[in-house]
Amino acid sequence: MPAMRGFADVSAAVERLLTERARKRVAVLLLDAFGRRFLERHAEHPFLRRLAVTELTTQFPSSTTAHVTTMHTGRSVGEHGLYDWNVYEPALDAIVTPLRFSFAGDGEPGTLAAAGLAPEALLDGDTLYRRLAAAGIGSTVLQPAASHPRRTTQSPRRARGCGRSGRSPRASR
Repeated sequence: MPAMRGFADVSAAVERLLTERARKRVAVLLLDAFGRRFLERHAEHPFLRRLAVTELTTQFPSSTTAHVTTMHTGRSVGEHGLYDWNVYEPALDAIVTPLRFSFAGDGEPGTLAAAGLAPEALLDGDTLYRRLAAAGIGSTVLQPAASHPRRTTQSPRRARGCGRSGRSPRASR
């Protein structure tokens, strides 16, 4: 496995293994909120004993959105800018949920497309999967069948809160 020091190195390591044909198949398993202490506490579990664990430094903030986006792009949170479940999107003057590509509070994913926003507006579209496809390597992303429960019932354009601060940028004007 190529040397990895930080979380942002995972995408590049997978890409190298596949494009240099070092491996025919590579699986990356992201266990959200599975920290070092949990790993140590359950180290004797048969599944964990079979794994080769590479310790990585995390990034700040240590949120699902920041790390999942980093996994898919290979860029740190400081580069891609998606740091929490809900962020303010100036192009729409609204709070959005980037991982679901929706307005904050919407029950359905993908509602930003109906507002005329292209995914590239949140992220420039340079993902690990596009780079692998350009090299002639297919990839599959498996996701859990059930999504997170809705956290709010407010209307999309009136959703309050941006990140963990609980303050809407619109309200601070």
